Amino acid sequence: MTNTLMGNRTNRNISSTSKRKRIVRNVLLVFNILLLAAAVVIAAMVLTGCSKKPETFPEAESKVSEELEAIKTAEPSDETLKSLTSVAGDFDGAMLDGYLDKVKEFDYEITNSRKGEEDNTCIVTVKITTYDFANEYLRAWNEYMEVEEGDRWQSQFYSFLLLRLGSVTNKDYVEEVDINCTDAKGDGNWTTDIKTNDRLNNALSGGMMDEVKRLMTDDVVMDESEADN
Repeated sequence: MTNTLMGNRTNRNISSTSKRKRIVRNVLLVFNILLLAAAVVIAAMVLTGCSKKPETFPEAESKVSEELEAIKTAEPSDETLKSLTSVAGDFDGAMLDGYLDKVKEFDYEITNSRKGEEDNTCIVTVKITTYDFANEYLRAWNEYMEVEEGDRWQSQFYSFLLLRLGSVTNKDYVEEVDINCTDAKGDGNWTTDIKTNDRLNNALSGGMMDEVKRLMTDDVVMDESEADN
């Protein structure tokens, strides 16, 4: 009788132990499943975050490219192209045309586009590479200042300048410019500020616009060390 009771208790203990083990296994299985599910969700979130690209505006980029190409093929009489020269508006002729032809030889690369601050606006960034017209401006200025003061006249400086600008060979001026674009009606019909963008004008003039403003503002004469020989 005693052996029977002990056997029953032993069986119950074994049964209880097996039950606990099954419970533990089930709990661990559920826990592992939850961990696996969480890992899958986290991985998906990480992959989604890594693959998400910033918003771009290909139609605006295309419009900017179209208008820059129009400048590259414009006639010297085109007002947009003529606005890129810093010489007097009434100075005309073959030398001015030679400079404007040089201006049209710029290269450009659209590096990115992003949403603007206002609705239906974006900013297209363009890298301009062109001739170092600014350096030639400084060299022409120095050449002009070497002339006796009483023998100087404005058109003489323009002659010095345009001769240098038309013959420049160093195409190593690089500047990035932001072009502001607007899609007023939200229909993909973008307009740009290319014709009025001062930074673009400066870039296409090889930095010359900035140098002109600096001379006018500082009222100084550049010495030869400030220009490459």
